[in-house]
Amino acid sequence: DEITKFMIGTNTNIVKFVSHTLLPLLYARKDWIKVLCETNVDPNWLNFLQEKYVPVVESYLDKIGKKEIFSNAYLANILLKEFLSILSTWLTDDSPEPVSLFQKKFLYLLSLSPADMANVKMPKRKTNR
Repeated sequence: DEITKFMIGTNTNIVKFVSHTLLPLLYARKDWIKVLCETNVDPNWLNFLQEKYVPVVESYLDKIGKKEIFSNAYLANILLKEFLSILSTWLTDDSPEPVSLFQKKFLYLLSLSPADMANVKMPKRKTNR
């Protein structure tokens, strides 16, 4: 599958992978995704996605040497939930934009922090120099 190819390949940009590879695949299944998001047909589908893909994202973060004050498992959870939130909001719209129009918006949304979205000025982080 595409995710396995990504993980064993040399591509080191998960955001571009999602944008260019997964968005078209998800858009092709938008009707089914809308049913999953808006009904109780399968109440465990989000848990399934998290259990399946958090380890993939964590492995990606480990692979690229990501080191933060939070563990990569914690960051993987946040990143996956952000991906899922953006994707489900897009695909449950009454008329979701085609992938070709949405890709740039997806990349833009991922570049924003929640504070940016709310237009909140955050204090600058002090650096130890």
